[in-house]
Amino acid sequence: MDVFELKAVVLGEKCRDGSYDVYKRQLGIFSSRRKAEKFMPIIIEKEKKYTRFFAFFIYRRVLDEGLHGPFDIISEFHEVWSYQGDGSFYCHGACDDTCERHFFGRDASTIMLKKGELAWYMAYDKIIPCIVSILPMTDVEYRRRVRELGHDMGLDYSDDSYLVYKCCKGEPDLMVSHEHPVTWELFPFFGSLSKRNREYLQAIMKKSEED
Repeated sequence: MDVFELKAVVLGEKCRDGSYDVYKRQLGIFSSRRKAEKFMPIIIEKEKKYTRFFAFFIYRRVLDEGLHGPFDIISEFHEVWSYQGDGSFYCHGACDDTCERHFFGRDASTIMLKKGELAWYMAYDKIIPCIVSILPMTDVEYRRRVRELGHDMGLDYSDDSYLVYKCCKGEPDLMVSHEHPVTWELFPFFGSLSKRNREYLQAIMKKSEED
C-alpha cells in the first residue's frame, strides 16, 4: 500500500555568510498525493504570519506489515515531488525501494536551472548559495552516449543531479567546495549575494572548466 508523506523545509535566520538556517517538519501522511498537495495551501495560509516556508516535499513510500506494530513505513521512497515555498510544483524524481533505479537521462524541459545561475543548495540544516556548473544529463544526451559507448552507462537515481560550487567560510579567505545535489533538491535563488561571493563563485566555475 502506498502512502504519501508531506514534509516542509522552514527558513530560519539568515547567517553572515549568506546562508540560511533551516529545519524540516513532517506535516502528515496522506492516502494520495493530491490530498497532500491540497494540505499545502492550508498550512501556508494558517502560518503565514510566523512561518517562512522554503520548500515542500511529498514522498511516495510503502506502508507494509512491520516488526513494531501493525504497519511500518519503509524508509526508502519510491517517488518524490518537490514544491517551492509558495506551494507551486517544482520537480519530480524517482527511485525504487533500494534507491538504485536506473537513470536514463531527464527530459530537458524538466531541468529548471541553467548553467551559471545562482541556486540554493540544501545541506542538512542550512541552505547555501551556490552556482550551477553542470546540468543533469538529458535523455537525448544519454542515448547519444550509449550509442557512442556501445553499452549501457549503468547510472542510478543519484546521477540525476547537478554539479554546483558553493562558498564556505574559511580562514583567512573564502573557500569553495563542490556538491552534486539531486535535481529535486536544488532550488532557484532568491534574495541577494554579496558581489565578492558572486564573483568568487563565477571565477571558480570558470577555472574548473579550464582545468
